[in-house]
Amino acid sequence: ENALFKMVMTAPGYSVRDMQAFGMGLKFSASALLQEMMTIDLRTLGPEFRVPVLLIAGKADAIIPTALAVEWFDAIRAPRKKLVVMAGAGHNTIFTHGDEFLRELLAFTQAPRP
Repeated sequence: ENALFKMVMTAPGYSVRDMQAFGMGLKFSASALLQEMMTIDLRTLGPEFRVPVLLIAGKADAIIPTALAVEWFDAIRAPRKKLVVMAGAGHNTIFTHGDEFLRELLAFTQAPRP
């Protein structure tokens, strides 16, 4: 947990207020979602999604191995989908590669619909 807060504290553009909000959000999310997050198997959702899917993974993610993320992504069908594997990134790409993460997110959400 301390490593995560150190990462947030050094992430570009984060203020003290952002860090406080992050801490409160993390505490709330853990109490509400941790059990499900630790036991969910996304494969049980089935391969068909009716919404666009964007998966951003860190190539060096030690928590969710990139190969498993890619395997799951390749097996799903969605109206539009995109996989981004960020070189030099681990599990917390949003903090360590924030600018690149945001660029990918914006490009995907603002892309013209088919």
